[in-house]
Amino acid sequence: MAASHRQPGHFWSHNDSGDTARLFAFDSRGKATGRCELIAATSLDWEDMASFQLGDRKYLLVADCGDNDCKRDACFFYLFDEPDPTRATKIKSYLTVQLTYPDGARDCEAIAVDPSRGKILMIAKSAIPYVNVYSVELPDLVRRLESLRSHPPASLPAAASLPAAASLPVADRVVAKIEGVLALPMVSAADIDPRTGDLWLANYFQAFCFRCSPRDMSVAEQTKQVAEASDLPRLRQIEALCMDENGEIWVTSEGTPTPLSRVAKPLPSSPGRGGVQPVVD
Repeated sequence: MAASHRQPGHFWSHNDSGDTARLFAFDSRGKATGRCELIAATSLDWEDMASFQLGDRKYLLVADCGDNDCKRDACFFYLFDEPDPTRATKIKSYLTVQLTYPDGARDCEAIAVDPSRGKILMIAKSAIPYVNVYSVELPDLVRRLESLRSHPPASLPAAASLPAAASLPVADRVVAKIEGVLALPMVSAADIDPRTGDLWLANYFQAFCFRCSPRDMSVAEQTKQVAEASDLPRLRQIEALCMDENGEIWVTSEGTPTPLSRVAKPLPSSPGRGGVQPVVD
């Protein structure tokens, strides 16, 4: 799930594995408002997405990074300009990024974009509470997208031929960097507060805030801290978390209308449990 930067009070989400390459938009009450489709993209196992803003431009990033058996040769990111969440849109211009890890295949269900650091963060998922945090440099990918915007391809290949490594420009292939280690099992969602740099993660039972104080601390230093925990609502299999423009933390699960709840944030000076503020029955 990702909060819209184009329309405050709106959110984007996607289905788990088995669906086509499409996103759904809804408002803060869970009512469907729009959707978008990525033409010729594939969806092997979409697991997370993020929204962010650089300058006046708003972006969405979708990660096809699920790998329960840790056997994929590579996973894929799709980066594109955020469409209007109140309309149905077909996206033809997007950047496809082939991603590999420096230490072999990994399952990942949590990504977050940190515009101030210029990084895309990925947190591996494992039952063992000792996983790596990876990163990809964001500015290079944004520049590649701007280049595509200025010089769009003459035609798109058929969906069946994407994403194949041979069809991707070398510039769109990246190897993630290990940023640090996290002592947290079964991480299923992530987002970053662009104002503070605080990193929010969730597993199936709690949300965790890793403060970024001082603001210039490294990712490794940040994820070594003791996190501030908040209990999650009793929704079915929570695998999505995001922060809106007001700094509110939202989680969702499967269902129509979309079940949404806000997570009460613990005070920085009082580490411990927060609470839950349901907004949709």
